[in-house]
Amino acid sequence: MTTVTVVRKGGRIAIAADTLTKWGGGKESATYVANHEKIIRVGDSFVAITGSATFKLILADYFSGLDAPPPLNSVADIFGVWNALHGVLKEHYYLQTGEDKEEDLESSRMDVLIANPQGIFGVAAHRTVQESMPRQWRGWA
Repeated sequence: MTTVTVVRKGGRIAIAADTLTKWGGGKESATYVANHEKIIRVGDSFVAITGSATFKLILADYFSGLDAPPPLNSVADIFGVWNALHGVLKEHYYLQTGEDKEEDLESSRMDVLIANPQGIFGVAAHRTVQESMPRQWRGWA
């Protein structure tokens, strides 16, 4: 199980993730795994990845192969990027979507948290994107 977190305080954002790797029933400590990080940088964003350890390699490979880092500055930007990414995951990285007739959409099989100067965003496996509300927000005016 992966633990990732993002915190906003005093106009600053911090993102962190554990470093434990699990393969089947075995667990490997960061002491023994050189590439244990679960956070990658995409432009001015930090992306923390959950799911298979391979997803970090896939996302790093995908984003580094683009001409420029994609904008991850809003819910709409991120949804567009993740929707395009899903097609690439299936065609280029051989994602097993595990289609279930009860599901409305195919799963990308990973959840991520994104932190950048524009805010904190979460992307669920079915590409739902949510933005964290700033702490000072107190409701509708």
